[in-house]
Amino acid sequence: MTEFPGPAGAGASTGGGGGCNRKYGAIVGLAVIIFLLLFTEMIGYEGDIRYEDDEDKRGILVSDNFASKVSSATSGNIFTGDVIRKWPSSSSSLKKDKGGVPQENVMIRDGEDCANWAVVTTIFEPSEAVFRQARVSDWCLVVVADLKSPPDEYDVKWSKYTANETTSNFSPRVEYLTPERQRNLWFKSFLEILPWNSFARKNVGYLYAIANGAQRVWDFDDDNALYWWLRTDLPNVPSLYNLLSHIDGVGTALEVKNFTYRVFNPYPMMGGPDGSWPRGLPLQEIKNKQSYVSQDHKAVEFDELTLANAHLGVVQSLANEQPDVDAMYRLTQPSIPFDFVRSSPEHDLRPILVPPRALTPYNAQATLHLQSVLWGLLLPISVTGRVSDIWRSYIVQRICWDIDVRIAFASEPLVVQERNIHNIIGDLDSENQLYQQASQLVDFLREWHSNAPTLPQRIEELWIALYERNYIHELDVRVVQRWLRALEAARYNFPTIRRSGPPLAQQATVVNEEKDQEEQPSVVPPIVPEHLPMSKCPGVPRLTIWAPDLYDGTRADIPTMLADLGMNVILGGIKRNQGPWPVVFEKVTVYDGDLGAVGNKYRTHSTPLSDGDIQANFEFWKDNAEMQSVDLYYCSFPSSMCEMWLPFNKSIAFVPGHRYAQGRCDLETRNKLDRRLQGMIQSTNPKHIFGALSRYDKEYMEYYLGSGPTSDLRVFRTYATGFGYLWKEAFEPGPPLSFNRTEILSVKTKAGFGGKLPAGVVELRTLYPKYTAVDLQKHPGIILWAYSVMSYKLIDFYALAVPLYMPSLKFYRAHRFGDDRPMTYSSYYCKNPTLDSLLPKHPTSVHPLSPEGQGLEDEQYWLQFSDFYTFPHITYFDDMEDLARKIEHNDPLTIRRGMISENKKRLADFKQQMCDALVGVEANRQTPTEYSSP
Repeated sequence: MTEFPGPAGAGASTGGGGGCNRKYGAIVGLAVIIFLLLFTEMIGYEGDIRYEDDEDKRGILVSDNFASKVSSATSGNIFTGDVIRKWPSSSSSLKKDKGGVPQENVMIRDGEDCANWAVVTTIFEPSEAVFRQARVSDWCLVVVADLKSPPDEYDVKWSKYTANETTSNFSPRVEYLTPERQRNLWFKSFLEILPWNSFARKNVGYLYAIANGAQRVWDFDDDNALYWWLRTDLPNVPSLYNLLSHIDGVGTALEVKNFTYRVFNPYPMMGGPDGSWPRGLPLQEIKNKQSYVSQDHKAVEFDELTLANAHLGVVQSLANEQPDVDAMYRLTQPSIPFDFVRSSPEHDLRPILVPPRALTPYNAQATLHLQSVLWGLLLPISVTGRVSDIWRSYIVQRICWDIDVRIAFASEPLVVQERNIHNIIGDLDSENQLYQQASQLVDFLREWHSNAPTLPQRIEELWIALYERNYIHELDVRVVQRWLRALEAARYNFPTIRRSGPPLAQQATVVNEEKDQEEQPSVVPPIVPEHLPMSKCPGVPRLTIWAPDLYDGTRADIPTMLADLGMNVILGGIKRNQGPWPVVFEKVTVYDGDLGAVGNKYRTHSTPLSDGDIQANFEFWKDNAEMQSVDLYYCSFPSSMCEMWLPFNKSIAFVPGHRYAQGRCDLETRNKLDRRLQGMIQSTNPKHIFGALSRYDKEYMEYYLGSGPTSDLRVFRTYATGFGYLWKEAFEPGPPLSFNRTEILSVKTKAGFGGKLPAGVVELRTLYPKYTAVDLQKHPGIILWAYSVMSYKLIDFYALAVPLYMPSLKFYRAHRFGDDRPMTYSSYYCKNPTLDSLLPKHPTSVHPLSPEGQGLEDEQYWLQFSDFYTFPHITYFDDMEDLARKIEHNDPLTIRRGMISENKKRLADFKQQMCDALVGVEANRQTPTEYSSP
């Protein structure tokens, strides 16, 4: 994702202060933009594009001087989009006969058909994105090489990636199309017109996939990596599996109500910063509030349509971290990187439809094409690569109006972009045509219509019309003609025409240009107010809660949040009033009496508990007046200690902050714990609560105890926040919007991972032997070397909105994560490597791999659930060099703002989840007088 903004000072400020430097950078960036937009009018392009045949096509490949297609104006030359040339009618190949277009060869299949194909072109070794895609088990993959691709790259490097791996989750078919293989494919007349050393080679992959049975094509770039790639049936993760399941299951899609403008900017509504826009949006619209709907403290109002009535053809996934924005955005806006985080229910899978008769740009970086729009995969080749996929998207959308097919955006990003090295000024130059022509193209497409009887004829007519207006060049018309011939030879079934005559865009209600620009589609009241003081849970009495935890984080976090919700919380563990946060002991009561023999021996997370211990604990406490008043026992670290409170016949909140069966390290005690938990799941009198402090522990518990609609287990998202003891620093007054220090802090630095820490990075404990939360908030970043899948260091740093840098999954594939993920064979916990094989997963579990599995594949799958890979706005690095680049180019203030916004959402979600969980817990239940074995 490294970018070189050009001459010193032209890029955005990377320092900690922000303010003046960033404004200066934006001014210089705008000056560079103005210069280049003028300069590129006078220069041509010199590249190393090559063609297969001897005909010189270079002259028509690149944009010629704009003098032939502009009108004079006092402020400069403006592209008009008027007709400047005509296409010979005798060269229209699809109306009557072949028209001189070479007939394609008879199709020869290159192996077994595959319904799902992913297509990528690359000149590099297998990237993280390619590696992950190859692990998607029910998708085939075609990788298209170019002349610059080393011939042995995939033979040598692929074996390195797959060494010592099981292949059960690999793609059934990975095809690497070397230049030699491409020359021998059957669609030769199409191939011979495509240039080498060009993004156009991707078109070879599209046609290869269609010819080999594709019903869906995932069009991606080698720097856009799937979040979820290993097979899982989890219904609530943003993955290709779930997106397709939702579509195939005839789910629903959402459409913004009352949107009638000509273009649609999805970025603000999808959770991007206000003022953000996608590459290819007409520049005239980037500040026009009619083109977007903001979700900043608002909820957008939608209509919900069944997919049976909203026929999807293309679904674009946005990308987190380095979203697809144009060079002008990168040069003038501070908000890079950023993530798309919607104010919507967790993992809502319903796609967001592009409003009717509006147009929006989408790319070729992470886009799903369904069967009805496979014809629309073709990338124009007479424009630059930064223009090609945008032009394709506009062309496809207009044709889709005539076949009643809709374009949509996945509700959450399926990918994270680790952007390949770009020269931003070079990108600006390559995008010049977008800046000058996109607005006119939108207007033209909304007015264009055809009465041709077949879809191929309409496609050809539109491309010819675009050539005549100088959006594309002659070569592209020749390419699309051969593309359509090749599709016919591949027996592609073109959709039928459903609309003719003038487009409905002309009939749609258009927003009055004189209307108040501030008017927005209707919204509901804010989801998240600016400040969120905790209040009592409606319908829940004031409960007395006994919390005997051992760990500082779990003793401080949820108990203080429960106290803020109006509960009477008693800390009853061995640590008494020890802890790093004095505010905790202002909110809760600390029990300072005798804990009994069992309570006094419970000093570690792996303390075993016998049936005799459980009975002895009951006998000690049964007549204690304070214990008689307890309504709910809360256990988190270790959660298994709640077994000792079962005989009291009161509600238990079983909320693991680590693996739920800590201390149960043999088969007998583990099975006994699981049986007791199943009894708690079934119990309604008393009601018991199951929650988790992290997504990882929620999924871990469901693997063994049940999940999904056929399971009785419901696990609430009572995830750790740190807000109870960091309220002032997180919210009131909250993190400062500036950084007083320049050092990046490193915490628990791992040794032996190759390379030194970047300049400007210091060890936290070296700089601060003792530190406060305010000390950390002065710094523009912390490098946290994860040692556990859930840790309160991460929770605290995130609550403080300190920008975080953490190792990527690729990093951990090379170096492995360590022992603090599993429990059975971990040297920290059970040290019993045989126990996992004796523990079957629950029949309702949707997970394909065991959380206690020792293989790399098991580790990579389960690490996806860890906090540091599920929280947004965290920056990941593959190695020290990658870390240095990201520290240099990140904007810490933008990241901080994103974290602050996310913290408000996490607080609201926690309160809702905890209040829902507490409903039905009975107060003042009597403790039995006699012991009954649980």
